[in-house]
Amino acid sequence: LRCVCVLALATASCCLVPAPRSKLDAGTLVGVGSAPPRGLDEIDTGCWDAASGALVEARGTRAHDNVAALWDSLTRLSASPRPQHQELFTRLAQVFWERYVDCVLSRAHGLGRR
Repeated sequence: LRCVCVLALATASCCLVPAPRSKLDAGTLVGVGSAPPRGLDEIDTGCWDAASGALVEARGTRAHDNVAALWDSLTRLSASPRPQHQELFTRLAQVFWERYVDCVLSRAHGLGRR
């Protein structure tokens, strides 16, 4: 699941416009100003968990009361053919990706936990 989410989030990080309905491939995974992780071993799990938790909090008390439910929902939104679901996925993925990258950068520059 984490691998699928990384690929989907990296794709969403490249732009704020929903991706076309065609299948995405590795060539579409380059983000503006950053590249997606090349493998699961490159993921900072602390930042992943912090960004996931922040997104759960930001979503409020809806069905996303835990991280697993959030990722299940994002996976469903990503796979949905409905444009509204794709737009919502893209917005949520962008928020997650911004928080994740901010966390990774702050840790890399010695700014501590954010």
